[in-house]
Amino acid sequence: IVEPDKHAEWGWFRLRRLPEPLTIATRVALLHLAKLFENRFHVRPMVRSDWPWISDWFRDAELDRQLGPIDDEWLEHVLSDHGGVELVVEDDHGQPAALVGCVWDRSGDEHAITDLAVNPRLRRSGIGREAVTATLAWAGHPAAKCWIAFVDVDNPAAFSFFSAIGWRHEGLDDGMHRFCREIEAPRR
Repeated sequence: IVEPDKHAEWGWFRLRRLPEPLTIATRVALLHLAKLFENRFHVRPMVRSDWPWISDWFRDAELDRQLGPIDDEWLEHVLSDHGGVELVVEDDHGQPAALVGCVWDRSGDEHAITDLAVNPRLRRSGIGREAVTATLAWAGHPAAKCWIAFVDVDNPAAFSFFSAIGWRHEGLDDGMHRFCREIEAPRR
C-alpha cells in the first residue's frame, strides 16, 4: 500500500506496505470470514412441508403483487417439474430466508431464475443478493454457460436489484427486461 504524496501535507507518512504481522493476521482473518459467509446460507430443494410458510409469505401484499398469486396448482407444478427446481435458501439456524425458482436449459446454454422471493421480514437487508449467489453456487444445477432473469417492466425494484448485483441488462425480450450473468470458467 502506498499513500499518495498529496497526503504528506496532512502529516501522513508514506506507507510502502502493511507491517508483516498485520498482513498475516489479515490473511488469517479473511480466511475465517470467508468460511463464515460460505456457511451462512444452506440451499436445498423445496418440499411439500415448506408450503405453510411459503403461503404465509405470499400473504404479504408486495410479494403477492409481484410474484403471486400462488395456490395448490402452483405447488403441485413445482413439486412435479423436472426441468428445474424451486430452491429454499435457509440461514444458519435453518430458517427460510429466500425462495428461488430455477429453470434449466437442456442445451446447457442458459438457465433462468424465474422467481426470487425474500422473507418479507428480511426484505431490503441484502438477503436477495446472498440468495442469488448461493443459488448459482448450488451443486445440483446442470452445467450452463450463463444465467438469465426476466423482470417485469412494472417492477423497478427488481430491475435495480439485478443491475446492482452485476447482471448485464440485455434490453426487452417479449415485453420483459432480460438480464444475464455469465458463468465464470473453473480455474485450473
